[in-house]
Amino acid sequence: MENLHMVEIILKVAMAFCLLIVIHELGHFLVAKYLGIGVERFSIGFGPKLASFRRGETEYMLSVIPLGGYVKLIGDDPRGADGDHPRAFLKKPISHRIAVVAAGPLANFALAVVILASVHWVGVPTPQISELPEVGEVVVDSPAQQAGLQPGDRILRVNGAPVSKWEDLVQTIHRHANTPLQLRVQRGSQTFDVTVTPKAGKIIKDLEEVEVGLIGVAPHVDFTVMRYSPPVALWKGVEKTWELSALTVVSLVKMVQGKISPKHLAGPVGIFQMAGQQAKVGLLPLVSLMAVLSISLGILNLFPIPVLDGGHILFFALEGLWGQPISPRKQEIATQVGLFLLVALMLTAFYNDLLRIFAN
Repeated sequence: MENLHMVEIILKVAMAFCLLIVIHELGHFLVAKYLGIGVERFSIGFGPKLASFRRGETEYMLSVIPLGGYVKLIGDDPRGADGDHPRAFLKKPISHRIAVVAAGPLANFALAVVILASVHWVGVPTPQISELPEVGEVVVDSPAQQAGLQPGDRILRVNGAPVSKWEDLVQTIHRHANTPLQLRVQRGSQTFDVTVTPKAGKIIKDLEEVEVGLIGVAPHVDFTVMRYSPPVALWKGVEKTWELSALTVVSLVKMVQGKISPKHLAGPVGIFQMAGQQAKVGLLPLVSLMAVLSISLGILNLFPIPVLDGGHILFFALEGLWGQPISPRKQEIATQVGLFLLVALMLTAFYNDLLRIFAN
């Protein structure tokens, strides 16, 4: 029974990932068709085809490996034999080509809007964090557990100073890394003192990585389900997509600046694990995570790296600026450099995944 449940989770996660990439490719496909650009092939999946049919000039395929898909445009290779086709991609105006390439990432943002709007319409479990300095959760093997703290304990004083709010307790603990603190604790009708020494750890604060003291406790949290009307839910979907996009971009900039460690990057293994954990909880958390990943996929593809959509947009923009296409040789060199950067990024993320696995 457990194995069947695991297979079900794997299938859900695989289908979710496939949906993200198919929607991306569907964006390219629909805009290309709309602008009169020939589409040779639209495939769901990769590798040998399982089934296909042809409508007009386009072959629609279902392939063996169901993790994604691709679109093959007519005349998208300057050295290809179909470059003189009347509906060739590279013969179209630069604005049309940019629109087709940008449509993939934009489709991912649109999918995120739809998912997040649907979630807000169905109902969003919204956390209500207690302001009282009351322990809601204790991390296993943490300084708090070693000191004997339990869920439900209320912290009255820290080093003799009264504490009335959870935030005050957190700020005090953060300022005392590796320094013993004496806590006055109320548990039911009992009041007693314990000594706990916060361990130095790193957290993300104001989108920067900072070292603080941590004892391994979380506040008491209640969840209320918030539901919105369709128009308001749609606006919430747009608003949340914008917020998550901005947060992702700023986080990446901070990572390049060295203010956030690259160890926070997750690769395919880490993402699959996160998706599997959300799938165990339920469908709603999984689709919410898919919205976040769809935004990340859209942003990643807009990077000005030649093997990505953003790189193609950069080439077309330079062509419009200089009045002539970038030579195939220069594009090939730039693509090799871009591929190297992308592989380096993926290897870093995969290395982080392995570290997390072995750390657990």
